Amino acid sequence: MSKDMKRFIGTVTLRNDHNVYETTTNYIIESPIGESGQINSREYPKNKINIIRNYLRGSELSVDGAAKRMEKSPYDKLLQFQYGPRRNGEIQDILVCLVAIGKGTLSIDNVNYFYKIL
Repeated sequence: MSKDMKRFIGTVTLRNDHNVYETTTNYIIESPIGESGQINSREYPKNKINIIRNYLRGSELSVDGAAKRMEKSPYDKLLQFQYGPRRNGEIQDILVCLVAIGKGTLSIDNVNYFYKIL
């Protein structure tokens, strides 16, 4: 697989579908923006995803739970955003990516999503 070529991994459905792709060095998550039909694409280095997975492994948590756990760790510095909704969005992307690559599972309790990191 060439560096520029992306390969489809899977789709994780929350409120919207989140399609996950991989290149040789990154994971790419694409999801629609509202009802506009535009696609928002975010890219994360594979090594960053793996480091955070190793830190969260064995946990079952929500995005907020993962954010709180990350706050108290040196791994928080791996996140591009240190506060606010963009930070939670980045954490959600990482958790969605882990589910798509088979390193996590997703469950829903009413309106709350929980990720179990394997």
